[in-house]
Amino acid sequence: MTSGVEKGFLYLTIANLAFVISGYVVYFGLARIVPVAQFGIYGLIISFVTMITFLFTGGMQQAISKFVAEDEERAELVKRKALKLVFAVSLAVFLGVFFLAETIALLLNDPSLTPFIQVISVVVVTHALYATFLGYFNGMKQFRTQAMARIIHAIMKVVFIFGLTFLTLSIFGALVGFVLASAAACLVSFLWARPRKVKGTFSTKELVKFSMPLVMFVLVINIVLNLDLLALKALSEAGISGVLVGYYAAAVTLSRIPFFVVTALSVVIFPVISASVYMADFGKVRMYIKNANRYALILLAPIVLLISSTSAQLVNIVYPAVYSPAALPLSILIFGLGFFALFNISTAVISGSGKPKVSMIVAVAMLICAIVLNFTLIPIYGMVGAALATTAASFIAMVLSIIYVYIRFSAVMSLKSFFRIAIAALAVYAVSFFIVLDGILLILTYAVLIAVYFGLLAVMREFTNKDLAVFMKLISRDS
Repeated sequence: MTSGVEKGFLYLTIANLAFVISGYVVYFGLARIVPVAQFGIYGLIISFVTMITFLFTGGMQQAISKFVAEDEERAELVKRKALKLVFAVSLAVFLGVFFLAETIALLLNDPSLTPFIQVISVVVVTHALYATFLGYFNGMKQFRTQAMARIIHAIMKVVFIFGLTFLTLSIFGALVGFVLASAAACLVSFLWARPRKVKGTFSTKELVKFSMPLVMFVLVINIVLNLDLLALKALSEAGISGVLVGYYAAAVTLSRIPFFVVTALSVVIFPVISASVYMADFGKVRMYIKNANRYALILLAPIVLLISSTSAQLVNIVYPAVYSPAALPLSILIFGLGFFALFNISTAVISGSGKPKVSMIVAVAMLICAIVLNFTLIPIYGMVGAALATTAASFIAMVLSIIYVYIRFSAVMSLKSFFRIAIAALAVYAVSFFIVLDGILLILTYAVLIAVYFGLLAVMREFTNKDLAVFMKLISRDS
């Protein structure tokens, strides 16, 4: 990777870390303030609105990044036209969700959800505009500004959600706080995206044409990621569905760790792949693909395996004892989100190379698998069935996307690196079953085992001085 990309990876990794921490602070805090069923409502409503907002934060954002990255001279023009388009579309979606809130609540087998759906629907507009600015920053390779905007959002989320929860003593207040945090992030991004001189020409149709497959792709994958929680609510008995959703929401929150850990890789690799393919520099494309997959697997393997093997102890640390049933689905679901994280990197490569329709086709296949599996397994196995459904669907999608990338670019990562990483990760995974510690000692166990993991990689020459030099560049002041 070039130093600019490495620096961008650092900035966005820090921002993602801040965003993840803020999300966990909110979830872990709310779990201690409100009953399990109320916590389940919060998780359910946030999952529902996340499904919608990712139309813009994932699909449209990537499209904006692509066109800005390809020709920075017309960046201001792309930004202005994108803002007009996104505002119009998001406003229409907001009105649709708001006025159909009662129908949506009935489909979820709980009419009391109506006011919660209505208040959270405002986020559709604020998140859409915020995502437009992030796409602009990303395309301009202003990774530091993009990161700072996300950090501000993370801080405001904690402040507003907890402030209004304590003020109102209700989940309704928490949802209002979520909306205000989104609005604050949107305002800050607007102020930082200083107007530039408009140059060149750009058609909104060009943006729409490219973004539609991406938007559909993002819509589909987010339905998959949130389908298990929504299906669990709709398919479970009314008397116990709220509590089950509360437990499962707790598991889902922890299972997202792998995805957030490597999100920065997919965000950074999209514009550089786009620019490299545009310049027909396929040697660089192959280098980016191999490095991204290798670093992703190095980071993911120990996290997924250790969380799975210690799920009961981890749940007991971060949640009250009443949430202990979340451990079993977490031990399964963590693999699903690991598979999904690798799938996300591969589809960033595919879409960035100008083939968003391929990403969409793979995502649709994943959705079909997820629908069939959720509706088959949840009535039989409950929370475990939901976890199995998501994990299996994510695995299938990961395999399909990796195969496509390999066929097109002859690059994924070397088998030697894969086996070395697997050996090191499986070694610490096996050891973790014999070290069962609770409380703060579990965190110490993680630290020791991860240190052993990197030590094994170093011994096998998988983590070398070259990799160390990359990390040193990441913390260097020089760009």
